[in-house]
Amino acid sequence: MLFRSGISVVAERQRYVVTPGLPRCDELRVEPDASSLSYLLAAAAISGTTVEASGIGAGSLQADAGFVRVLADMGCAVTVAPDCIALRGAPLAGIDLDLGAMPDVVLTLAAIAPFAQGPVRMRNIAHLRGKESDRIDAAAHALTALGVRCRQEADELHVESGSTRAARIATRGDHRMAMAFAVTGLLLPGIEVDDAACVQKSFPGYWRELARFRAHHALASAGS
Repeated sequence: MLFRSGISVVAERQRYVVTPGLPRCDELRVEPDASSLSYLLAAAAISGTTVEASGIGAGSLQADAGFVRVLADMGCAVTVAPDCIALRGAPLAGIDLDLGAMPDVVLTLAAIAPFAQGPVRMRNIAHLRGKESDRIDAAAHALTALGVRCRQEADELHVESGSTRAARIATRGDHRMAMAFAVTGLLLPGIEVDDAACVQKSFPGYWRELARFRAHHALASAGS
């Protein structure tokens, strides 16, 4: 965004060098947060409903915007326009993929992986062990509590589809753990998270939006 507004920005390995200057534009357009959007896309994916997000699309520079392509590869109907992303849920297939460039959607995928028709393998994610929690370990423990077979390795998480049971999810104070596994609760009644307030870090209105989605899902189910 700095570069597009006329400011010199040079990438040098592990740093960026910014030369001070006056921007040559008076307006910058800020996209919706793709990481936060992932929870609503995942909710639509497992519930067979539709979500449409405007203000973000094919030209997005956010790596997590690629999560919609992951869901497309798993079977969802996806449309990505220049300024809009739309997804319609469908039965999900298993998948094996490198998520090194999309670390913030790993927990989202892990939380819906039990509903896929086949195993889900997430690779190149060792950096998740240094986030707000050890997210590989936290996800593995949450999935095990749900009765889901899974296996963690140094930089991978393998999740098997199969039967699930209600459980209380230990978020470890991690906002993404709470938001991701709340999506699991759309199809699995009885899911609880032990620290609902931790979503304040990145998505203060999350529970309101999830309730709105539940109402949307219920209406869609009643009309089908």
